[in-house]
Amino acid sequence: MRPSSHRSFLFACAAGLAASAFSLANAAITTIGGLSNFDCPNNTGEICDEFEIELEGPQVEDVYYTWGNYNYGKPAISRNATLTGTLLTYKLAGHQTNPGAIEHFGVTLRAINLLTATTCRWKHNGAVVSSGQFASPPIIIPQTQEVENPENPEQEIEVETIEPPENPENPEQGVWIRRYYVSVPREVNLGELMPDDPLIVNSTPIEPETELMEPGQTRTHTEVLHPEDDLQSMVLVVETYQDIVTTIPGRKKKQHTQGVLLSRAINAVDVAHNACADVPVVTANPENSSAPAGGTVTFTAAATSTSGTLHYKWRKEGSDIPLEDKAFLRLEHVSAADEGAYFCIITNDCGTSTTTAARLFIAGTCPGDINDDHGVDDADFVRFAMAYNELDCSNLPMPLGCPADLNFDGNVDDADFSIFAVAYDNLTCDD
Repeated sequence: MRPSSHRSFLFACAAGLAASAFSLANAAITTIGGLSNFDCPNNTGEICDEFEIELEGPQVEDVYYTWGNYNYGKPAISRNATLTGTLLTYKLAGHQTNPGAIEHFGVTLRAINLLTATTCRWKHNGAVVSSGQFASPPIIIPQTQEVENPENPEQEIEVETIEPPENPENPEQGVWIRRYYVSVPREVNLGELMPDDPLIVNSTPIEPETELMEPGQTRTHTEVLHPEDDLQSMVLVVETYQDIVTTIPGRKKKQHTQGVLLSRAINAVDVAHNACADVPVVTANPENSSAPAGGTVTFTAAATSTSGTLHYKWRKEGSDIPLEDKAFLRLEHVSAADEGAYFCIITNDCGTSTTTAARLFIAGTCPGDINDDHGVDDADFVRFAMAYNELDCSNLPMPLGCPADLNFDGNVDDADFSIFAVAYDNLTCDD
């Protein structure tokens, strides 16, 4: 178990993709983003070749960073089918996750309080495997709130509450849990949120051993906030295990037995203790951009301040970009290595605010290959037609990156169709 990178809240998945909801009790405290690493065992009993995470609530611009799985690589990111959240899809041709194997995933969000539900799904050949709860593990969402310390009114405490998910097929089934925690006076990074990292290895158990949480029960944990520290990261690890419910012969009483590990979620809350409440007010966020390889892209941010000069710091996928300290970020001669999420951290004499994230998409070398299968065929025509009907690349139903905008003018129109028609006639990308 271990903390993550960024002043943030971490969440995780698998029988419990953990997440958190924030309520600020003091304007002098800023919560910036949220990250999480988590282990997801394949308990389906079947070979899987895809893992899907659906985040209900956060939009794509709320996703700061996604963990590159060692086997699947970085996930594809898209809007979910209802346009009410974000879908992360881990899939790589040739890689399969065998039954019993554990995969590692992670994500950083701008604001965890946007997250209302999380669903994880093991899949094979594009379909969810049919193995009940193990294909779509139940989700535990820690609710987090900052409140006044009843023992010391001059202090605030962080209260984290978890409760077991409901199982409509077996209302008597709960989960077995064990939690660990650690608090440090600094910002943690995503790479630390690993079970073998010293920060997690040396964390303190909350329960001496696993405990059963039956439906309707809750567990809370509190941490005192220390305003003398500029930053404070509170890490909560939640291990979730299957609850096997059986009936004792000759009795009506049910027996609960601990089963397999469903998830290990490493959650962290990072808070910045501001000197005063008048932190920068973000007035303009960077916007998604698409460009051909070798092109130039500029992201911009804006804010107002009543407490001193504004200072800017840009990050890509959670890491600082050296020497970029202006209200704009200009990238020249872009390549596939530049794809990802960019956002800006803005500070003044009081404290810190952050923008939403903008994603950079680099067009492939084969115009018209909208589904990226190295050919231009009827499947691409269907996708182009859907985009053509939407016209404006900023419309929500439009696919991320607006891949049908072949001349990069922000619209899918007749000019793009002329380019597509030539590519469609060639059929293969090698011609």
